[in-house]
Amino acid sequence: MRTYYQPIKHILYDNNEEIDELPKELFSFQAFRFPEEADLWLLEHGYEPMEFDIHMYYDDQIEDVVLIDVHGNNLD
Repeated sequence: MRTYYQPIKHILYDNNEEIDELPKELFSFQAFRFPEEADLWLLEHGYEPMEFDIHMYYDDQIEDVVLIDVHGNNLD
């Protein structure tokens, strides 16, 4: 089983609509091998890791997933 991770921020709008968002520099198909890499990537891009939850995904839950390192370089 292949696992990978993405940082997700939960945003609650005034109309009680809740949306999960990725950081703007991260494409929806990009993910990290380990949660620690996601935290380091967030720090490198000026984000506070505590503002994000690191979600774990399995196998093909993200279509055509591309793994990246802490600098955003493709690992695949």
